[in-house]
Amino acid sequence: MRRSYVDTSRGQVHVRSAGDGERTLLLVHWTPLSGRMFEGVAPLFVDAGFRVIAPDLLGYGRSDARPADWSIAAWANNLAEVLDELTSQSVVALGGHNGASVVVELALGHPEHVDAVVLDGCPILTPSLRAAFSALTASRPPASPQEVLDRTIGLLTEYIPGYQPTGDSLALLWPALTDYLATDFVSSAAVAARYDIAERLPKLEQPALLLGSEFDPLGATFDEAMTFLRPAQHHMFPGNHPLHFPQRHREYADIVIGFLKP
Repeated sequence: MRRSYVDTSRGQVHVRSAGDGERTLLLVHWTPLSGRMFEGVAPLFVDAGFRVIAPDLLGYGRSDARPADWSIAAWANNLAEVLDELTSQSVVALGGHNGASVVVELALGHPEHVDAVVLDGCPILTPSLRAAFSALTASRPPASPQEVLDRTIGLLTEYIPGYQPTGDSLALLWPALTDYLATDFVSSAAVAARYDIAERLPKLEQPALLLGSEFDPLGATFDEAMTFLRPAQHHMFPGNHPLHFPQRHREYADIVIGFLKP
């Protein structure tokens, strides 16, 4: 994937891109990861005739740090600036976890930029979880190299229940570690807590695909999200989320491509 930077009013945004198809697929990553998480699946979208754009949200990956006073809408507005620079056409916006919230807000706040959405896990927060997230206004920097590893393994355990860094799974650790370090352990939990995706979902007018996976932490909100997002296509992946496993990237891409090219 080609790498470049886009200058925006809030800082530089790092972008990975590939392909030259007539239709563009915007890939918005989970946090605290980066656009790197789509490097394995992006070629499959390119082969299907799409242009792919995978930015690092401000505060993540190789993009500039986000301002302290921030919001999901601010991320969406920032991505609209990126799209203004990179394409004159509307895009299909795909986002996962917090990235799904950003995609929803981009579609609502800048409908001229988005002609369809793919929401890969909707962070519908319970009142207790919202309160806990609101309290996380800052993250304590790790006190030792071991704590850096422990935090990253803890993150992967949230995404992949039972994850352990063995010989077969160690390759999953290094990209997550690199992305986590790039954030300087600044938490966006309080930003997420101030956004109510359940209140925003019914307002979407673009065609939508809702994705989930059985063992993903947001798999539990899949059915509830469907009640807010009608009409919409949907698909639940069995077991762990396929984006974490290269051998399952084709499975993931085929579902998205099937939605976009029925």
